[in-house]
Amino acid sequence: MKNLVVLEGDASKPSQYYALACRVPEEKFRRALKDNLSELVFESCGRIFSCIARRRYEDIYCASIETLLEMRTALCLLNCTHVNYYYFDGIRESFRFKKLPERYPVLATRLWRSRSPFSIANDSRELFKNYLSLLREEQILQT
Repeated sequence: MKNLVVLEGDASKPSQYYALACRVPEEKFRRALKDNLSELVFESCGRIFSCIARRRYEDIYCASIETLLEMRTALCLLNCTHVNYYYFDGIRESFRFKKLPERYPVLATRLWRSRSPFSIANDSRELFKNYLSLLREEQILQT
């Protein structure tokens, strides 16, 4: 919302929509996360290991970026908030959220910057394990 520029029409609409979004109850955020859980992080993280199994190393980087962007979205829902930036700046902004997977800032930064398939595999495995722990603690994912 910080970066939005109204090109035509009522310039007050974005702030009205933002105010409306800020009034969404926490339970609706949690329900959205639960309803979209399999599409957020699970599939993209699995693609990292699929790329390794198929020896498609050139695709691992895209899968790791996709995983991080989806995790940022999931963490926005879990924390009932948003980020104002795209790509790594948005991920970095999410480092300030209250509810995060253990070692998220370190692992997310390493995943974003890594070009080594095996480092990506190791870091994504740890981050995914920590993400699952967070989802269980928050009772989003049942054991």
